[in-house]
Amino acid sequence: MFNFKELFKFLNSDLITLRLFKPKFTFSRTRKINYICLLLISCIWFDVFVLESKHSYMYFILFLVCAALTIIGSLFRLNNLKEIKQPQGNFIGQISLDFEEIIVRTSVKEQIKIRDIKNIDINIRSIKGQYDGYSTSKFYYENGLSNGTENFIIMVLNNGIIKKYQFEYIPEISFLLNQKLIEHYYKIGIMDYLNCVDILGLDKREDWEKFKKLRT
Repeated sequence: MFNFKELFKFLNSDLITLRLFKPKFTFSRTRKINYICLLLISCIWFDVFVLESKHSYMYFILFLVCAALTIIGSLFRLNNLKEIKQPQGNFIGQISLDFEEIIVRTSVKEQIKIRDIKNIDINIRSIKGQYDGYSTSKFYYENGLSNGTENFIIMVLNNGIIKKYQFEYIPEISFLLNQKLIEHYYKIGIMDYLNCVDILGLDKREDWEKFKKLRT
């Protein structure tokens, strides 16, 4: 029988659900271009300093190839500054943060009671769709917008076990919209004040002071 009470509780909860991400090595556009250029330069170095050859025309051609690849990569980057870069890995499940427990759903389901947690640190490094600072770096040729997967939740349990999860963060799942949950974690002492202020994006002194007094 369908449980309307549970549905109402879910729709009115301050639950935060995030997609878990597992990075893996992939031959991205940047790696392909840089590895080919590195291989060509290594061939030149080996031929000059080890074999002591003097094929100046060949070196010139190889340098032209490297320059052409760099230009092509830069054109791809400039043409895709407003596109989200492809995630280098796979989405493997979800993590849900609630007042009483944290639920991790991957190939298996794990429930971690809040009372068993000593500390939680939430590290936000990237937000999906926002400008990626790496896009203007030298020898970097990916799209200009972040895919939002370089974020971490690190939990230290009372028994000393450390659990680390990488997740995708999108603007629609703002921690500010779930501020009551973050306030709760701060009040019971499992989240640091500075970490809370950071992920909530509080930038006014009066907001800092108001939040800090929640634990007193």
